[in-house]
Amino acid sequence: GVGDSVDYAFFKFCYIDIKEDTDVQRVFATYKKVLDSLEMRFPNTTFMHVTVPLRVAQTGIKVFIKKLIDIPIGGYADNVKRNEFNQLLLNEYGETGLVFDLAKAESTFPDGSRQTFESNGESYSFLIPAYTHDGGHLNKVGRVVIAEKLLLFLANAINTTDQ
Repeated sequence: GVGDSVDYAFFKFCYIDIKEDTDVQRVFATYKKVLDSLEMRFPNTTFMHVTVPLRVAQTGIKVFIKKLIDIPIGGYADNVKRNEFNQLLLNEYGETGLVFDLAKAESTFPDGSRQTFESNGESYSFLIPAYTHDGGHLNKVGRVVIAEKLLLFLANAINTTDQ
């Protein structure tokens, strides 16, 4: 019964939901189908979207050595898939102003530069190590950074949809 009285709602995947072997096209198609159904069923609810969070990726001399001997680099393959899913989400819903780009927030330094890695000639984002205590979950610093950005997003989205 809650659905009829909710003004705003969003769903967030965990980083563990999208991994190297995930068929992101299939997951996104299912996501879109479910969201389309919910929007039809609850026309008075504004549905927002959240990009999949990232994990840290290996950096430093180990990356250089692993590239030389063609060994997979820790954190690359899973984050590539997360970035791919996020791009599908942004392509579909980005212009609505109703996407909180969590992945971008997690990979953007205070000066605006991004934490990225290169794989197969493409650039991908990953979680800033200073924002986590275990490579995936946010620490106090990360929680504050993301909470501030989420609150600003929600205020702007609500202001936009209420006009």
